[in-house]
Amino acid sequence: MGLTLGVFHAEARITRDCPALIEIAARLGGYRIYRLVELSKSLSLPEVMIRSHLGDTYPAPGYPPAYKGPLRQRRRGRTAARNA
Repeated sequence: MGLTLGVFHAEARITRDCPALIEIAARLGGYRIYRLVELSKSLSLPEVMIRSHLGDTYPAPGYPPAYKGPLRQRRRGRTAARNA
């Protein structure tokens, strides 16, 4: 997809067969999603977006520079690894 910089917004739907990607774009999520992230994670997505486009090599202070583990999701009360 070529998204290598900054913040992106993705929407997916979980079907019986597999997850289905609906939309992905290099932008902030709508309807103040950025504010929910800020309240829950103490991370300002607008700040991260601006800092990354200005060339900051560590645009999200307090968070690891790169996540290297599998994505995880909750399923019926337990955590299951995806793509593992």
